[in-house]
Amino acid sequence: MNPQINLQILAQRFSQLSNSTFFDPAFSTLSQETLRIINSVKEDAHKHPEKIVRKFERDLWQIVPFIKGSRSNDAPRETLFALKLALSEWVSNPVLISSSSLEELDFFLSPLDLWATVKKYFPDLTNEDYRPFVARIGSPIAYKHRPLFCTPLFHELGHFLDISLGLTELSLIMNPIDIVPSGLNEAQFREITLNHRREYFADLFSACYCGEIAAKSLHELAPDHSASNTHPATKDRIQNINEFLTKGTNKNVEMFNSALEARKLDKLSTRFSTPNLNVAFDDFVPYQISSKEELFGIYISGWNYLFDKLKGGTGKWGELEVTDFEIEKTVNDLTEKSIRNFEIRERWKNGSAD
Repeated sequence: MNPQINLQILAQRFSQLSNSTFFDPAFSTLSQETLRIINSVKEDAHKHPEKIVRKFERDLWQIVPFIKGSRSNDAPRETLFALKLALSEWVSNPVLISSSSLEELDFFLSPLDLWATVKKYFPDLTNEDYRPFVARIGSPIAYKHRPLFCTPLFHELGHFLDISLGLTELSLIMNPIDIVPSGLNEAQFREITLNHRREYFADLFSACYCGEIAAKSLHELAPDHSASNTHPATKDRIQNINEFLTKGTNKNVEMFNSALEARKLDKLSTRFSTPNLNVAFDDFVPYQISSKEELFGIYISGWNYLFDKLKGGTGKWGELEVTDFEIEKTVNDLTEKSIRNFEIRERWKNGSAD
């Protein structure tokens, strides 16, 4: 299809999206800014090599699902709030996180930096005051009201931060590979090392916010996975997490902290405080979260509370004839309401209606 025609089609689509109602108004701004650039490129397309216009067009097709996904009511909204709060501790740029609902047990994060393309090929169109981080997260639609089962999204957020800031690539410069195993050439081993280090970083990032649940959820999703070209063995990943949580460091933590320091960012450290949920949840009422540290910590306390009750109910839980499914649903509901109430209070406190 002619790129000029496609730009016209995309301009129409982004015009429609810019006038849509979004759960996060920042996506309306993203649509409007994107539409402005499309119209400018479209009007002067003859000034640019066709190869560049086609590259811009391809990026636009990719960003449509990001924006469209933000209008979905199928997202794990409370966990998205927690993810944005976590990411704001690492980047100052606006962060837009949209979702893709899956009918399968899978989690992913797909980053896209449209503004890097614009700045590279159309610098005159760049708005220096506007360059958001955009990420599209995928999670099972069945988990949208089950925040305790969405903890793998913190791992995916770690991938986003890593890729956006080039941390693993930097680690390969600062800590290069030593001996290439027989049967592999240097390029092949470099790719495997890059993949493995990315997984280790994402696991550590998740542990900063979800503590031991980073390891427990990993065990639930991939209990016996051996090492592959793309992932380390699950047992090695869990060991990496546990060493970080118990000792505060290991060779991977030291390697990534050096890369973070070079990027003038904080070192990896735990950023949660685990609340005691017994009084509130035993009475079947939400817990009143008092800080962002408790917001992250409720994923740990909630998970442990849930699996403790699944072993055998005590107190009011023991007086009820409830199934494991009813226990799971109730604890996830209480956790979701606890996070939502905290979010509402924070928005009122900050004067934000977003």
